[in-house]
Amino acid sequence: MTTATQTCSIALVKDEILIGEYRLNVRNIHARWIVGAIDHLCASTEISIKSLEGIAVAIGPGSFTGLRIGLSVAKGLSFQLPVRFTGVNTLQALAVQTPILNGNICALIKSRKNEYYAAKYHKTEAKLKLNGDIQVLQTHELQTFITDDTWIAGLIDKDIETIFAHHKVYFVPPVYNEPTGYSIAMLGYEQIQVNILHDIQTVEPMYFQDFIAKKQRQ
Repeated sequence: MTTATQTCSIALVKDEILIGEYRLNVRNIHARWIVGAIDHLCASTEISIKSLEGIAVAIGPGSFTGLRIGLSVAKGLSFQLPVRFTGVNTLQALAVQTPILNGNICALIKSRKNEYYAAKYHKTEAKLKLNGDIQVLQTHELQTFITDDTWIAGLIDKDIETIFAHHKVYFVPPVYNEPTGYSIAMLGYEQIQVNILHDIQTVEPMYFQDFIAKKQRQ
């Protein structure tokens, strides 16, 4: 499941095959929607929630509130069920669903105004390698962070397209620019197979920066 961005998405996979997925792109609905959606997905696929063998959840980077909601739900399920639990990097999910077999990818998730979480990956025959560390960058810093012959994945502002108008930089089609429950589930499945697991008692979201509360409007 992922609640890291405005899009809230859950999916069920079995042996690397997608069984079902729900996705909703509506602001501030995650907390009200996610639990009911899980129940409905299990009912629709006729798969009992008690038969789940693993749970994967996006742990960031992304929305502070969204990440807390998703992780809380995933932890709650893991406490009740004898399942293996793993947290998945949201930027990696964006990169893995980018529709290319070989090439450079820069995955971006909006942080604050004029600021992005960013990570560079190289994809070879659908296998990903992270190049460097995940960073938090101002929009103008992306010009030196992203090199030519790179695919940019993620929801971005129009000014980024303007910045790279004369570069050999390509933009992933909109349908691939939000992390999906399926991508999180597939990466989670792969992690669980090689015992990359997280302790539900101690796992925390990957925030990468401090939370700043918005002032309420009068």
